[in-house]
Amino acid sequence: HVAQLVEHFLGKGEVTGSIPVAGSRAVELTRVEVQQVAMAKKNRVISHLACEQCKNKNYTQVVAKQRSLGSLRLKKHCRFCRRHSDHKEVK
Repeated sequence: HVAQLVEHFLGKGEVTGSIPVAGSRAVELTRVEVQQVAMAKKNRVISHLACEQCKNKNYTQVVAKQRSLGSLRLKKHCRFCRRHSDHKEVK
């Protein structure tokens, strides 16, 4: 699990396996930094954008949990209606 967090934090190019290579940034990564990356992922939630005409969920986005859902409205293309219409944020 820690190796996946390190890979996410540094990128796939920096990590050659589950064991950090000497001289790479992975060796310098502290336990606190790994915990911060894990906490950042826990504070996120997937929200959906639904078309107001046909009510289909067409788009997804990752947002912070602290945000109030339903506050976002965007004009996006709905592939079911085949036109641009307002899309409202739903859970």
